[in-house]
Amino acid sequence: MNMVSAHNFKSVTYRAVGMRHIEKNKPCEDNVFCYSSKEGVLCAALSDGAGSYKYAAIGSDIAARTSATFLAEKFERLYGLDNGTIAEYVQHEVLRPIEELASKEKEDVIQYSATLLCVALHPDGRYIILHVGDGAIVGLNLQNKTEVISLYEHTGPANQTSFITDSFLEAFVKKGNGEYASFIMMSDGPEDFLVSEVGANPRVRLIQQLAFFLDEDSMHQQLESLLKLLTDHGMDDDASFAIVCDMREFSTVLLSVSPEFRKMMFSIENDFSKAKKKRLKQILNVISDSPTGVTLHELTQRIYSHSKTITKRKIDFLCSMNIIKQENGRFFIS
Repeated sequence: MNMVSAHNFKSVTYRAVGMRHIEKNKPCEDNVFCYSSKEGVLCAALSDGAGSYKYAAIGSDIAARTSATFLAEKFERLYGLDNGTIAEYVQHEVLRPIEELASKEKEDVIQYSATLLCVALHPDGRYIILHVGDGAIVGLNLQNKTEVISLYEHTGPANQTSFITDSFLEAFVKKGNGEYASFIMMSDGPEDFLVSEVGANPRVRLIQQLAFFLDEDSMHQQLESLLKLLTDHGMDDDASFAIVCDMREFSTVLLSVSPEFRKMMFSIENDFSKAKKKRLKQILNVISDSPTGVTLHELTQRIYSHSKTITKRKIDFLCSMNIIKQENGRFFIS
């Protein structure tokens, strides 16, 4: 489990060994990795090693780490390319260390086969999504609804899929700007229970919403609880998740969730009036767009308030709910 923040973004990665591997005394062959470049590009990657191959776990580890680093570091160059070329560049980058290792071990590259799911976010709002093999990528849009962005379609046996090591790569690539508050990637273990061609299970949206508000330990507990529920319903495969949130959409998510959700999270008894939503959104947008925080004076100026006293009165409510916090005279999203 790992949580990373980069400028305006936050990520959560998590993996767990499945019952099938526990019974066979095998380790988890899913791997997840998150990387942030100096330019503030955040990329999370998830890779599921092909269990029928000898070095599947090693292959998935290399695929996740290499692709996340490459997409973040080379985002600007890649974004200007067509989708097919982006996929080819990522595959070439991933295959290079795998081929070196395979040569050293005198093994076939296929023994390192793994799927690959990546989401890279640029501070200006652009994103690149890449998906090879099974698993699913779901977006939480700005209307607080989930969209299944990428889902592998099995044209053959259910246990057959594409891998990043394939000679003829089948990859889904999408580029865009804005549109989504967050993305969640998952391996095929939980995918079978949470996502279909019809849409995503409501629990997927809940997890994406919670990722905006909860700390690392709390998200760890939420994902553990979800996997226990899925295991109770028959999931026995390894499971992994990677979530990336655009924290500049913090107010969009907070103000679009149900009153019941806000009551559960922040003990807010009543729903917000339209006027209060507007005031809170204005304040939260300023704070969430400032990774280094804002002072009371800066906030007063940016929300065009008449005085610091009025600004302080407006943010006291958010502080009392632990939605924002004050550290060294500056205000941050909690």
